Amino acid sequence: MSIPYVRHFFASQFLTLPELTSLSFEGQTVVVTGANTGLGFECARHFHTLGADLVILAVRDVRKGESARDKLLVPGRGAIEVWQLDLSDTASVIAFAEKAANHPRIDVVLENAGMQQHRWQVSKEGFEMTVAVNFYGTILLALLLIPILRRSGQKYKTNPRLTVVTSEVHHFTSWGQKAEPLTDLNDESKFVASDRYNVSKLLEVLYIRELAQHVDTNNGGPILNLANPGLCVSDFDRNLSRATQMIIGFFRSLLARTTEAGARTLVWPTSCSIEGHGQYSLDCTFNEKALSRFVRSDAGIQLRKRVFAEANAQLELLKPNALKLALSSE
Repeated sequence: MSIPYVRHFFASQFLTLPELTSLSFEGQTVVVTGANTGLGFECARHFHTLGADLVILAVRDVRKGESARDKLLVPGRGAIEVWQLDLSDTASVIAFAEKAANHPRIDVVLENAGMQQHRWQVSKEGFEMTVAVNFYGTILLALLLIPILRRSGQKYKTNPRLTVVTSEVHHFTSWGQKAEPLTDLNDESKFVASDRYNVSKLLEVLYIRELAQHVDTNNGGPILNLANPGLCVSDFDRNLSRATQMIIGFFRSLLARTTEAGARTLVWPTSCSIEGHGQYSLDCTFNEKALSRFVRSDAGIQLRKRVFAEANAQLELLKPNALKLALSSE
């Protein structure tokens, strides 16, 4: 971790963020994953109060989602629905996308859901669980929703937006710099618990930035980007050990921005113009230099292309033609 990055981090955490009062989502349908708690919940609140016709809370636990909906609903404003989504389960991701395909319009997707844990666990498909949720489930959902977003864009003459929530912890891992294949992440003997979340966020950054290079924004094509909320007050570390929670809690007490402020940084890029396509946002602005030096390097770009190819080979097994349909401009 370089001295310039540390300086940048501290400056960012204490920056006064803009309000979102100038934004409007009137007439739009917005999907927020992981919306029953923390940043996702506050993002859903923003979308609801900023005029969205419908906010869809995509949650793993429908009961918790319904409780969140009851807390969020403001009389006289748009509707809020709860849809089930488990990013660790390919069948659930596909079912969610099929339901979305039957909806008359989808304008915004904020992929906020993620997980962090320090124990070995695998998904139904055999992926290590952190990577299964934060990477494979997240990017499969993106691929399946892109054609739906494009259809909405063509019908309503707009460019829908898909924003994936990532993290500055992608700075902290050196995974991939020694040409490790993605399959290594499914090998328990190579599992480094303290680094796995960092790796999953690096993979998100690499894949989405490469995917954006291939997605045509003409004729209603969606705008894809990444958003880093910074260090925020949240319960995201609830699956970690008590000792780790205490350490993180100490730093949060000193440095963290509020959950509401963090949510502003995630809602902001979902309203961007086409210039935000493929960009990385921090503090309600697009900032290429906020990415790690490695990601921006020639070696990082080569890793980006390799991760894209290897991940797509895995995704083709999970859902044939998902990438092909996502990249089609029809």
